[in-house]
Amino acid sequence: MLNTAQVMKDLIRFDTSNPPGNEMCVLDYLSSLLKSFGAQVAIQSLAKGRRGNLVAHIPGENHGLSPLVLLSHVDVVPADASRWRFPPFEAIESEGYIYGRGAIDTKQLTVMELIAFLALHRGNQLSRDVYLVATGDEECGSELGLKSLLSGSVVLDGHEVAGNDIFRGACVLSEGGGFPIETGEQTLYLLETGQKGCGQVEFTFREPGSIYLAGNGTLLRATGLVQQLYETKLDCRVTPTLEGFEAELCSALTCSPQDLTRHLSPMMGNILTAMRSNTITPTLMQGAGLREVTVTCDTRLLPGYGLSYLESTVRPLAEKWGAELRIISFSEGYESEAGNTLHLLEDCLQEELPQPRKPVALVPFLSMGSSDGRFLQPLGASVYGFSPVLPWDMTFDQAVRMVHGVDERIHRDSLDFGCRVLTRAARRLAGAADKEKA
Repeated sequence: MLNTAQVMKDLIRFDTSNPPGNEMCVLDYLSSLLKSFGAQVAIQSLAKGRRGNLVAHIPGENHGLSPLVLLSHVDVVPADASRWRFPPFEAIESEGYIYGRGAIDTKQLTVMELIAFLALHRGNQLSRDVYLVATGDEECGSELGLKSLLSGSVVLDGHEVAGNDIFRGACVLSEGGGFPIETGEQTLYLLETGQKGCGQVEFTFREPGSIYLAGNGTLLRATGLVQQLYETKLDCRVTPTLEGFEAELCSALTCSPQDLTRHLSPMMGNILTAMRSNTITPTLMQGAGLREVTVTCDTRLLPGYGLSYLESTVRPLAEKWGAELRIISFSEGYESEAGNTLHLLEDCLQEELPQPRKPVALVPFLSMGSSDGRFLQPLGASVYGFSPVLPWDMTFDQAVRMVHGVDERIHRDSLDFGCRVLTRAARRLAGAADKEKA
């Protein structure tokens, strides 16, 4: 079988910083590995062969069942090598830790899912179709990644397969979760079951006259808007995910919901607050002189709050302060029901964690960030973020600081652990639980 640490190092050494991406080098490498095991593989080539997506497929016995999709992306954000302990694209290993950009976002997940897929491929017949999908361009909007796959097709085993059909009604294992929280008596693992909607809004203030009018100028109006935005409280709501999240945390910490934030780290406390409320935050003010000033805002909305809610919130503000309004981008949030999938993944964690260990629980949470999962809700897919690591390797707080940060790393034992958990989970989700190998 493959040496997982070596595959991880190989992936990191392909510099797929986005921009410009250049993910095809990784996709060709993965395709070669998969084909060497006899797997059906297709690559959707984009941008004159420099960008693209990879799809591999294992057919199942029952085509009426929705597919299982193992989804990751192979592009990464740029890295400033001067700030790193080791060069970010050399995959240096030190004391068992593999350092490199993409080590936890998400080349580690690509390796875990590759190993799980190959384990299914060499096993017996599965109940449902299984796809391995590695995309590009996730870090810059997915136009040359998943969005192109969803609007296009690939050819597998001589048959054209529409990208939409791969994900329609599917159970999708993706990025965003699998990191632990240590609570003293129990280890809680996070399972991303949804994301807040995200977007950018732009307010532009113009001064038509040639004389700056004190009290009515662009800068004063812009700063007035910014002040009001900081004072504005948007709607709050307890989603099913938040309800489950709070219940598990309160049980583990033996506290009431009112006292919960006192027992959490500042970062987890901020996440709990963000999971309750819609937000709009000014992030940039710029202009050429005083005659034109632009304020750009980041907005994060809970599932169930769409574009109409965003417009009804920001348009009165634009009118009040005399600004031109432009909604630059917006993608709606989603929430997948945890249900049986959560319990299945929790069982797989329990079975693979080394002994002795604390009691373990898998907790649903709503991500503040965005990933390719946001494009799959219209297809009825259930998306779960899960790339599990060992508790002593990194906590959720540590992982959040490393994603897009410096000295991104993962321990080789964590990588192997994640491969084992996802292999066990994929076998059960694919209907091969009774054929698992010891």
